[in-house]
Amino acid sequence: VQKLVAKLTGGHVIVTSRITAWGGGIPRIPLGVLSADAAVSLLIDKANSLPRTPRPDDAQQARLLAEQLGYLPLALTHAAAYVGELDLAFDAYLKEFDEALQFHEEEVIEYDSDPENAKILKTVATTYFLSIDRLGPVEKALLRAASFLAPAPIPIAMFADCPDEVKALVGLWCEETGEPSAGKSVRDALTELVRYSLIAREADVFTIHRMERLVLSHKVPQDRVPRWIEATRAALVRYGPDETAENPTTWPVWDRLRPHAEALVSAAQADRRVEPSLTLMIGLGQLYYGKGLYAENLAIDEAALGVAERVDGAESAAFASRQLAYGETLRVLGRYPEAEAAFRKCLATNERLHGFESVSVASVLNYVAIAVGQQGLRGEQEDLLRKALTIYESEAN
Repeated sequence: VQKLVAKLTGGHVIVTSRITAWGGGIPRIPLGVLSADAAVSLLIDKANSLPRTPRPDDAQQARLLAEQLGYLPLALTHAAAYVGELDLAFDAYLKEFDEALQFHEEEVIEYDSDPENAKILKTVATTYFLSIDRLGPVEKALLRAASFLAPAPIPIAMFADCPDEVKALVGLWCEETGEPSAGKSVRDALTELVRYSLIAREADVFTIHRMERLVLSHKVPQDRVPRWIEATRAALVRYGPDETAENPTTWPVWDRLRPHAEALVSAAQADRRVEPSLTLMIGLGQLYYGKGLYAENLAIDEAALGVAERVDGAESAAFASRQLAYGETLRVLGRYPEAEAAFRKCLATNERLHGFESVSVASVLNYVAIAVGQQGLRGEQEDLLRKALTIYESEAN
């Protein structure tokens, strides 16, 4: 940001961030909680913009509620939506909140080691779960799945266009909670979440607040985390384009999926209980390669190699394919001897699996020849290319 701002010749820029170590020339304007009057206005204006009947003592009761909620904008927003949707008095909500907060106080939940931060998180969590308790299993399952994704806009179609995967997510929720399953479309469920201010939605994406993600993820039973990650990932993989991600025509979809795909790949790498997805790793690698992000491509190629070897074995076609992709990334990075070594490993496996005169062997010979040629070994390159050509000619005849 500082580099970009330094290039500007006029105008004003506001940067919202939790980072405090900004350089000179960027003044800091700390944002605290709302003032008491602003908090009361938020509660009353938002609640009464919904199908709610105003009460004579709204101002007095809203002030008491705002104080109890610590004037926290997110907690106030949750409360106002809840009050407005259910046509409640503010003191009635305050009673529900206090009872729910007492329940959370009795739970051994450490949201944050800092007491002040923990108090804020517990307040927000209490308003959040009061609203969630009013929802059905589809809404709850979508929120739970979203908590495993990146803090970035989530394509609605990733769930709306994948009914079988959403059904599996809802099934996980109902299995865990004992709630009966319910038939509701993804779009209707998202509309319900918007009504309670639990998500923000634009035309074709939705987002959840970072603090809400923290609260949601904290409530997942640890023994069920792997299944939720895998089920959420299944929806992303199903929604992803069928065509190779190297193709720029796929990038409008992949650009939105990329942060979530990266989050799910990282989650599988961090938790060995999660079954890794070569499909997703390969898709990300192809995207990086197509965009020229070769350092990122190399990292995921190396990780995919490890997965393929562990899952399919070092003599498998899957492992050979990952060696080929790994070698190509090394080649475009100018690491030609390493690329040649990876190609030759792939070649040897293909020779064992398909025979020395197979088309798959001819294809890999071309890769070996390119890497050899880029090291200046023109004679050896010519021999490899002639060998590949002989195989192709034999196959054609």
